[in-house]
Amino acid sequence: MSNGTGSRAILLVVCVASLLISACGGGGSSSSTSAGSEEGIQEVSAKQSSKEFLEPKNKKSKANTIADFGKEASLEEREEANAVIQRSYNARASADFETQCETLERAAVKQLESAEAKGKKRTTCAEAVRKLAEPLPKTKDLRKNDISGAVAALRVKGSKAYALYHGTDGKNYALTLKKEDGKWLLTALVSAQIGG
Repeated sequence: MSNGTGSRAILLVVCVASLLISACGGGGSSSSTSAGSEEGIQEVSAKQSSKEFLEPKNKKSKANTIADFGKEASLEEREEANAVIQRSYNARASADFETQCETLERAAVKQLESAEAKGKKRTTCAEAVRKLAEPLPKTKDLRKNDISGAVAALRVKGSKAYALYHGTDGKNYALTLKKEDGKWLLTALVSAQIGG
């Protein structure tokens, strides 16, 4: 591994960790995520959609904290969140980093730009994310689309939300979102695995 590649890998880990910490309140392992099809969004009760993410044996788990966060969003709001997540993850999978940056909240964009610009001329979000993802063939699996179906639940409190979904690997994930200018936007490049 060349020195430049090693530096990019370290920057990716630092950037992803800082985005997850600021978005999720810390902790949790990260996982690559991307969105699958928009099929599968169904009207379900608040208890039903979030219930499948609860861990009855560990009532104080991070999964339970997230699944009980705020209140369950309406079907319309969940569809809006699902659409932006799918747009972001599909863009990431195809290395369309400009589109991916359009799906991120302002604070995440600013953090990416400033992390990459230290000691250098200012860079755009898309340039910063591209540098983190290079060499593209080696990060293909990290960037892949791995949402199984669609967002299963959206827990909302004010302008913040957790989108809960099942990964194609059979594990559960949460991704933080923030509402800016009336639109849901992602607060991080990756999601956090929740539960066992």
